[in-house]
Amino acid sequence: MKMKNMLIGGMSLALVACISIGGTLAYLTATAKSVTNTFTFVGKDSGYDGVINVKLEEDQPALGEAYGGATASLNAGNNGYDYKDVLPNQELPKEPKVSVHTNTDAYVFVRVTDAGTNLGVTAKMNSKEWIAVGEATTNKDGTKTQAYYYNEKVLKTDDGTDWDPITSPFTTVTVANIDTVKDGETVELNDVKIEIAAIQSATFENQVKAYEALGDADWQPVTAQP
Repeated sequence: MKMKNMLIGGMSLALVACISIGGTLAYLTATAKSVTNTFTFVGKDSGYDGVINVKLEEDQPALGEAYGGATASLNAGNNGYDYKDVLPNQELPKEPKVSVHTNTDAYVFVRVTDAGTNLGVTAKMNSKEWIAVGEATTNKDGTKTQAYYYNEKVLKTDDGTDWDPITSPFTTVTVANIDTVKDGETVELNDVKIEIAAIQSATFENQVKAYEALGDADWQPVTAQP
């Protein structure tokens, strides 16, 4: 079988925050090897006053000969990695890492946009730790957006400053087996985007109830800083 190279022209980990219970403070730092966003959720709800800090990171994917010459480089927005020269039906490493430090017990959510059932790039979700919640949405470009909740409550730390890593939502993405690509042809595929939200657990019966309190307008983008 001849190699069919394709360009994932922006298959980057886009980082977005949710303002779930008040104002948010976010900053982004980027180096040649990693991308980091830190979000602080501060809220007052029924007399509650708490702070939940969530960090979303992505290390530069380790590619090499085993991936047929595919490469990943920091994108122009410094908020993810662009993959190039990938192959149909290829599985590629891509791991958004989530850490939390909080002075209150919290629920954590992600919302993932990928190709869904269309030909493109899809994330291989960790379905044991991250449970789908709500209805999937099909976007105008044919991609699919699905929300997930972390299946464990994230417990507060003694002083609210220790970072508690939790299981990554996914560690790989898969390129569809597109058999219409001609040898040497360049095809631009969809982005894979992840959004994140956190909310205090005290006022909700479970993760589903907490998710229902998050309106679509609560998932707001954070501007990448140079």
